Amino acid sequence: MIDGVQVLRPARSRVVVELRGEHDLESKYAMRALLTELIEENDLVVVDLSEAEFIDSSIIQNLADANRLARERGSQFRIQHTTAAIVEKALEISGMFELLDCVSNREDALRNAP
Repeated sequence: MIDGVQVLRPARSRVVVELRGEHDLESKYAMRALLTELIEENDLVVVDLSEAEFIDSSIIQNLADANRLARERGSQFRIQHTTAAIVEKALEISGMFELLDCVSNREDALRNAP
């Protein structure tokens, strides 16, 4: 189990990973393993950053890697944000808003792909 991470299963083959608090290099490898496992087992993986207070570049890299893995597998990967200003800024500066499927609420996060 990773501190500040909760995994929810709102529907079959759909999973939401809620991040709360601060996430950085300390949880990088555990987070990578969790996202890889969930992407391999589900059609849709949502990472909810709405309660995250901080993420560093190692977590941002995990998000980009998870997105790549989901695309290779033919599944979907989304980010739910509307979070702390520092997290929003990190996602913006790193180009994640352009790379990832980002939405602002849970309803949109769980919707089917266009």
